[in-house]
Amino acid sequence: PTSDCLGEGVASQSLPTLHASWYAAVEIDFIKLDGWKCFDPAWLPVYPVFRDAVAACNRPIVISMNGVGGMPENGHMWRTSGDVFRSWPSVMSNLETVASTGGGVPGAWPDPDMLAIGHGLTPQEEIAHFSLWCITSAPLLISMDIRGLFLHHKYVFGNTDAIAVNQDTTFGGGRRIRDDGETEVWGKRLAGDAYAVVLLNRDAVPRSIGV
Repeated sequence: PTSDCLGEGVASQSLPTLHASWYAAVEIDFIKLDGWKCFDPAWLPVYPVFRDAVAACNRPIVISMNGVGGMPENGHMWRTSGDVFRSWPSVMSNLETVASTGGGVPGAWPDPDMLAIGHGLTPQEEIAHFSLWCITSAPLLISMDIRGLFLHHKYVFGNTDAIAVNQDTTFGGGRRIRDDGETEVWGKRLAGDAYAVVLLNRDAVPRSIGV
């Protein structure tokens, strides 16, 4: 492509460099590459051009990608799913897109979309949601208005043990290691020969899960 929806030459060498330089100048920390053309294969050359332009700015900026360019060599995180919605089935559907990948590599991580916490899930669902995003090393992006946090949300978002698992990049992200239908075991290898485990019960009734 030679232009975006505004007629700008986004595939040229000059415009991504200009944009990246401005983002660095105003101290932007996070950039999402998305838009109505991002799934067009002809759009693929734009991603490495923008990646190189950001790298040349000498400012650490996270590049989040959507569409055809979503791969480790083009940025730091890439969407593996469609948008997450305000329902438990939607959260579980997005989780499936990272179930067998084992996460990414240090500096580049699959992104099953932002956290849906604070948007109608039950407290138990929110705890499970956060735990699963942590063990898969998914980016932890809060989507609710933090001015309206309840005590429960502060407990979930402030779980330093879960966050430490999420941030451990020694062996990449975690994955599902056993699927027994309604119950699952997810695991992640950590530094120092340690392991983190999440026991997931998808059913509405209590179940026993062995490890």
